[in-house]
Amino acid sequence: MYTRGGSGVLEFCHFHHVGGIRHLLLLLWRSSTKVAQYTIPRIMTDVAVRMIMILGSMLAGIAGLVLVQTPSNTGGTYLPPIEEPSKRAYELFALSYTVVWILAFGCIVVFQLYEDFDAWSYIFVCLGLALPFLLQPILVPSAFFDSPDGSRPLFQRYSFKANIWIAMYSFIGNYWYTHCESLCRGYGLNGCIWPSLKLNLIRL
Repeated sequence: MYTRGGSGVLEFCHFHHVGGIRHLLLLLWRSSTKVAQYTIPRIMTDVAVRMIMILGSMLAGIAGLVLVQTPSNTGGTYLPPIEEPSKRAYELFALSYTVVWILAFGCIVVFQLYEDFDAWSYIFVCLGLALPFLLQPILVPSAFFDSPDGSRPLFQRYSFKANIWIAMYSFIGNYWYTHCESLCRGYGLNGCIWPSLKLNLIRL
C-alpha cells in the first residue's frame, strides 16, 4: 500500500486519493449504464406511443370525414373523370410509376443497401427516383396516356403546375413545419441516426 520512509504518508494518501477517484469513476459509469438501460427503452416506448396516437388520430379524422360526406348518386372513382383528360392522364402516369419507386425502395431495404449510404447517397437515390416526375412535363407531356397537354405551353400543363405546387409545399414543410414539429414534440433536431444533409437544421 505504501513504502516506508519520510514520504510514506504522502504516498499512502496519494494511493488512496487515486484509488478513490477510480472507484468514483467506476460507480458513475455503472450508474450511467443502469440509467441508460432503463431510460432508452422508456424513451423508445414513449415515442412509439406518441406515433400510435398520432396515427390513430389521423385514421379517426379520415373516418369522420368519410362519415359526414354525402354519397354520390353516380358512384365514386379514385381517378379523375374522363372529362378532365389532363389530370386523369397525369394521375395514371403517377400511379404506374409509383410501382417502380416502391420496388426501388423495397430493394434498398431488403438487400440492406442503405448500410453503405452516406448523406449524398440518399439525395442521389431520391432525386433519381423523382426525375421521371420532374422531366415528364417537358419530355413526355402526353404522360403516355394521351394527355392534351402535349399541345399546350409548358406553364399551362397540369403536371408542370402540379410539380410547382409540390415543390413549394415540400420546401415549406421541410423548412418550417418539420422544424416546429420536432421542437414542439421534444424530438430534437438531431434525432435521426442516418447520415443526411440538413435544411434549417432538419435532416432531409
